[in-house]
Formats: sequence, structure tokens, C-alpha cells
Amino acid sequence: MLRYWHDAARILKVPPDRLRPSDRFEKELAPDKLIGSLDDPLDELVQYALSTAKRKGKAIDLANVKTVEELIRELGTLDVDGPSTRI
Repeated sequence: MLRYWHDAARILKVPPDRLRPSDRFEKELAPDKLIGSLDDPLDELVQYALSTAKRKGKAIDLANVKTVEELIRELGTLDVDGPSTRI
């Protein structure tokens, strides 16, 4: 799961040691309102999670993911052997 942590930090453009498990995507990691959504790293992070799940032949549910920790845990479920029943 450390790999997912570092990937998330890279995508969010935050040093891995500055990213906290409790960081919320809609608060601490929200895109700057002045820049708008021209280059939204959160969109890129969602695409990363979805493509990672697809590459592993599994599904991932990001609907209730609000924090970095929740995202990393959800991505970690992709590494569990066996078919996923997640939608």
C-alpha cells in the first residue's frame, strides 16, 4: 500500500511526508479556486484509481471516499487475491 501512498502524493503534487491520512479531498486537498479545474489533480487521482482497478480486473468503489486514508485502504483491496464483489 506504500506504493499507492507515493502515487497519490505524486499525483496530488504533495511530498509524501506532508500528506496525512486524515487529509480530506474536499477540504485540505481541494483545488485552488483561483485556478479552477483546469488541471485538477483530484480528477487525475480518480482516473488513477479506476485504471489501477481495471488493470487488476477488479472494481473499486470511490463513492464514499473522503480522505487519503480511505482512498489508500480502497486501493489496498485491489491487492487481495480472489474476485472482488465491489461495484
